Amino acid sequence: MVEFRALFDDRRVNAAVAWVATIAILLAAIGLFARGALLWAVFAVLVLAVVLLPPILTRDVTTTLPGELVTLVAFPVVLSATDLFAQTTPFATMAGLALLIVLVLDAFTSLEMVPRFAILFVVVTTMAFAGSWAMGEYAADLLLGTTFIDGQREMNVNLLTATLVGLIAGIVFAAYFRETDGDAPLSGRRFPFVLGTPTTATEGSGEMSGKGSRETSGAASANGANEGSGGEGDEKGTEMSEESNDTKSDDVVEGSAATEEVEDAPAFHVAIRALQVVLVAIFLYSVVTVQWSLVINSGVPLALSFLPAIARWRYGYPMHAGLALLIALAATLHAVGALGPYQQTDWYDTVTHALSSTLVAGVGYAIAHSIELHTDRVSFSPRFRGVFVVLFVLAVGVLWEIMEFTSGIAAGLLGGEVLAQYGVSDIVKDLTFNTVGAIIVALWGTALFRQSARRLTDNVGQLFS
Repeated sequence: MVEFRALFDDRRVNAAVAWVATIAILLAAIGLFARGALLWAVFAVLVLAVVLLPPILTRDVTTTLPGELVTLVAFPVVLSATDLFAQTTPFATMAGLALLIVLVLDAFTSLEMVPRFAILFVVVTTMAFAGSWAMGEYAADLLLGTTFIDGQREMNVNLLTATLVGLIAGIVFAAYFRETDGDAPLSGRRFPFVLGTPTTATEGSGEMSGKGSRETSGAASANGANEGSGGEGDEKGTEMSEESNDTKSDDVVEGSAATEEVEDAPAFHVAIRALQVVLVAIFLYSVVTVQWSLVINSGVPLALSFLPAIARWRYGYPMHAGLALLIALAATLHAVGALGPYQQTDWYDTVTHALSSTLVAGVGYAIAHSIELHTDRVSFSPRFRGVFVVLFVLAVGVLWEIMEFTSGIAAGLLGGEVLAQYGVSDIVKDLTFNTVGAIIVALWGTALFRQSARRLTDNVGQLFS
């Protein structure tokens, strides 16, 4: 789990620093309201609300988020009030806010994270925020007549800035984890209760595991926690244990079902081979006609369509037949689009993005769930997994738009554009339908990817735990 320790050893000093930073955020919010920057003022109030949650919920003014983290988040908020570095401060604020939200969720809910995944979450959230912000600005310009967006280049620069800020924030937070060792509780104590309705523990059941049981003993020895808080911690641990057991049982069942479906789905295999024939034909056509951008846009999808077969041959992993078909279909539609439909129609790009985003969403789900299966130090609720899937797809969508933007710049210098953008509306439409595909997977499609998560448990789980 993520356990933060304030760099200030004295609890009262840490709280004083946090409260000074909190007052600075409040003054910045007032200043933004006074300037008429209502959108930024609301954002500052949101930051303020997260910062104030711990002392309000615990009714203890010395129970605060780490003072240095609150100060770090307050800094870009204050800069935004002075209108300095206007392009970077929103994303820097979002990165810090994401980390504070992680800490609050970890302290007050059944959610548990390890430091490396927390850093990944911060980077992904910052990029996803940039994508959401771009969609919001476009909608405001279209529906309300505002002029937030000056053009395609400005939007791409914003997306690129957000990505760089997110990566820098990830590096800074990684250094923070190393400095604090990641092994001492926030402000020298655990919060004494959790939000939500935890499952009542059965006395003497012997099922106490995870965050609740570990923290109860730690708090009792270090901070003299009372029996009430310990009991609630046990309830929390039981809730997560039961959820984890249910999830793992589902994975086993799903794994068996996936294997059987691969073995007993000849129609799926015929469809996959037919799509690969189409990809080979497009690739050969691009070589014969010497269209190098089409060579890449058909060769790479062709290689991707063989991933399920390679996974089975190299690692003995029988991928879900429906997932293998989805990969082949998305690859083929992209290659066909590069022949002309991308330029000639408005709807084709929408379909391919929505379909491809379901695969990206599956990757996000597999990453999160594989980490959860790898270690009992991590526990995600189904709702959080769904949120992470959507954020992950938005972040990858932002990265894709950056790739298209840089591809256009490279084409202007070298010729032969591989990826292309067709204006601000194209960027927003791509991001919108990426989100639609992610939501569909988050709500109904995760079963396809559970077997993949189990296969990734050792490699990906170890990387982020």
